[in-house]
Amino acid sequence: MSGVCSEEVRPRLRLHVFGAMQASCQTGESVLPRGRKAQGILAYLAMCGEPTVSRRRLTGLLWSTRWEEQARASLRQSLFELRRSIGAISPELLCIENDRVTLQTGKVWIEGIGLSNELHRLACSPRQDPSVFLETLRGLDQAFDRWIDMRIATFTRSNKFVCAWAWCNCPHRRGRELVRGPSNSRTTIYAADFAQVSERR
Repeated sequence: MSGVCSEEVRPRLRLHVFGAMQASCQTGESVLPRGRKAQGILAYLAMCGEPTVSRRRLTGLLWSTRWEEQARASLRQSLFELRRSIGAISPELLCIENDRVTLQTGKVWIEGIGLSNELHRLACSPRQDPSVFLETLRGLDQAFDRWIDMRIATFTRSNKFVCAWAWCNCPHRRGRELVRGPSNSRTTIYAADFAQVSERR
């Protein structure tokens, strides 16, 4: 099977959300907004699991301590910056309306997860450390920090389930010892075993 994607499924936007956030187009050129709030909006739209998000939710997530009018004005400024950054990739990628914002998540590739759709948002690649998810966007708002923590917890639970299943179904596990090391190392061992068996197959 060819590794070349068709135009219908080729991702227009690539995001790196583990560690320092990055965003790039198909050519590899960075399209990451300079403002951290705009980056936070982009990350949330790509990872929240819903195609459309209300402006009210975004203000509550990133400007939870501001008066409503101030929060809405700040949101407008950040959305303008976000549209300026990624709008040139594809005009339909981001749709900003009076009361809602929509990101075409089916055209967004997230490193360590894949295409940003419902089937791939719950678990991250074993090569990614869930604890560094959006670590450079910590401190934007307490509400946004809580959302980051919820996503990390979801990644951790999902990865443990997937890796435990892989270990139970691994024909090469006999006689091997599991050694608990630093945080999340047990999960990493499971995933590494499964990846090696998959490659041999």
